[in-house]
Amino acid sequence: MKSGSGIGMNEPFPDWNQMLAEWTMTHWLVDHAIRFLDYRDRTQPFFLWLSLIDPHLPNTVHEPYYSMYDDEDVPAPVVPYWIYTDACPYDLRKHREMWNSVRMKPKALRKARGVYYGMVTHLDHQLGRLLGKLRSVGALDDTRIVYASNHGEMLGDMDDTGKSTFLEPSANIPLIVLPPKGETFAAGGTCDALVGLDDLFATFCGIAGSHVPPDITGRSLLPLVRGEAQAVRRERHGQIGHSHMLHTGGYKYMYSAEDGKELLFDAVNDRGELAPLRDRALLATLRRQLIVHLAAEGNPHVLGGELVNLNVPQLSDRELRAHNTYGWH
Repeated sequence: MKSGSGIGMNEPFPDWNQMLAEWTMTHWLVDHAIRFLDYRDRTQPFFLWLSLIDPHLPNTVHEPYYSMYDDEDVPAPVVPYWIYTDACPYDLRKHREMWNSVRMKPKALRKARGVYYGMVTHLDHQLGRLLGKLRSVGALDDTRIVYASNHGEMLGDMDDTGKSTFLEPSANIPLIVLPPKGETFAAGGTCDALVGLDDLFATFCGIAGSHVPPDITGRSLLPLVRGEAQAVRRERHGQIGHSHMLHTGGYKYMYSAEDGKELLFDAVNDRGELAPLRDRALLATLRRQLIVHLAAEGNPHVLGGELVNLNVPQLSDRELRAHNTYGWH
């Protein structure tokens, strides 16, 4: 649906999408969702899963969205000092250089971020069509709507592009829940509870009144939505390859088993992750929490009650760029 631009599927470089608006993936999928609402059996409840790829690389969109943010105040990327120091774990340096082997100049990067915003706005407008259809068929007030995403985009933040890290631009994603009209909840409220996409299955089971299988990790978010609870868990662990993250709500601890380096951030007051914390006692506490968690699940990155350091051979930045994710040489 984005062919014709010459931009690869995971490249951040901006370009105008030559497809007709109604042929774009977002528009086409919303068309089919609307068609489903027209022809569904209205005597039965329905479950509609609409999986939209945008906003996503390749960073292309049609007009008017391609130029929509040219004259707007598009925020510059957040690039903290620590990513260029020895404090930066090898996994993050490797990700930065391999995904960002050819860095865009400031003007092109600003345009890339604006085009990405344009994709978001296009998505908003198409979802507006779907909500309008729900209203016109009299189903909006009786439908639970959940909007979620599977990852963010770096788009220059941390001098990086792409995804697949536990840094905020990649890992912090939207989750919006709209209950049916009349259900008790705090309209327009926000919640800082630790949740994940695996919680959605348990939530949908709760909505349907069905049993939640005992072998899943997710937990129902209905108590949060209804204002009956402030949290569903005390900590959240994630793993990508040899990289680990433990989030407690107040702090985010990251550990790289490739070189044994760790990072600790104030998740409340430093959302941009500008300054890693050096509090040794706090680091030790979070490190121990991660060790306990990994040991309980039999993770190989814990041995003898300590985190494993694989001491992998490290390539230089130049060598990493030669093995870039886009396949250029």
